[in-house]
Amino acid sequence: MQKVIPIFYGIDDYYAPLLSVSLGSMIKNASKDYHYQIVILYQKLSNENQKKIKALENDNFSISFEAIDQNFKERFGNDNNSLRCDYFTLTIYYRLFIADMFPQYDKGIYLDADTVVPGDISKLYQIDLKDNLVAGCSDTFVESDPVLINYAEKCSGVPVETYINSGVLLMNLKKFRDLKFTKHFLNILNTYHPKTVAPDQDYLNAIANNHVLKISQNWNAMPAKKEENPQIIHYNLYLKPWHYEDVLYGNVFWDYAKDSNYYDELVNIQKNYSDEEKQSDQKKMDTLMEQVQEIPAKELTLYKLNQEGKKIRI
Repeated sequence: MQKVIPIFYGIDDYYAPLLSVSLGSMIKNASKDYHYQIVILYQKLSNENQKKIKALENDNFSISFEAIDQNFKERFGNDNNSLRCDYFTLTIYYRLFIADMFPQYDKGIYLDADTVVPGDISKLYQIDLKDNLVAGCSDTFVESDPVLINYAEKCSGVPVETYINSGVLLMNLKKFRDLKFTKHFLNILNTYHPKTVAPDQDYLNAIANNHVLKISQNWNAMPAKKEENPQIIHYNLYLKPWHYEDVLYGNVFWDYAKDSNYYDELVNIQKNYSDEEKQSDQKKMDTLMEQVQEIPAKELTLYKLNQEGKKIRI
């Protein structure tokens, strides 16, 4: 009997075409020695999109869909942190609840949908987590700018050397449950509502700081910096190859997108991406840079709470 590797995504209808590309690349390159249980967490995902994604199943890959209950939003009180100055979506928080939602798994992988996987995903799963909560990679976008470094350190309270990007995670789900991570996270969020531009990422770094394993950047290569032989490519922030030409690693995305049943849709998205939308991206980026300067100086942050003696780190 093959060992099962659970892999989780959190999406909505907007990300369905990207999930198709991510899964297609993963399926093409994954070792046949394992069985992969793909779990798609969603609040709204059309039957048509579910059917098209489900069609990717094969002997080694099973795909299931798990609707997030309607009470999920209520757990967050009046928290309205948005994702990096973009629209608010609860999908950014799903990864923090995986351990409690799936008690049958002691270890699992979480991936953002805006990824491609040219490497063998089973090798990520095989990394020894030791006694750590998560394994992850540096956020090369954050590391690229002193202002962003200051934000990471003065918002999450974590040295940039140990700060990780939350788009690719190997998770010790048993330890998440043992340490009651979710209960601790919700208590901080609902009691203090600290300000952040990357809610899931900053909370994860702040709470798990003493239990994080940094792994090779090849497992989360981003357009901010070229990596040799990337195993997972993560098109984070606004430089998306389905919006712009000449994005670093964009050719890799399109190589896999050609085999997706969303290919024509993705081509049209790029072809019709308007000047107004590009200007909006630039405005969001400008706003992001303004906020990463203002928040540490003016707002209540996880770092400040920790300095005040509040229990943030688990």
